[in-house]
Amino acid sequence: MNHQFSRHHRRPLERAGRGVAGRGRALDNVFIERLWRSLKYEDIYLKDYGQVDDPHIGLERYFESYNYRRVTRP
Repeated sequence: MNHQFSRHHRRPLERAGRGVAGRGRALDNVFIERLWRSLKYEDIYLKDYGQVDDPHIGLERYFESYNYRRVTRP
């Protein structure tokens, strides 16, 4: 076990009900992968971000819409 998973680092995870054995990570990854896929196909690929600040502003708008206005399926 490397230094990142020392007892000092494991305790807060274990108290929160999250171990470091990898249990639950695959399921967490599904949701993150789905989020990035939606972001790419619904925003990044459709817009031509020409300036450095453009993606920041566009992503801020996208996540506001994704979190508060998006219609989800039951």
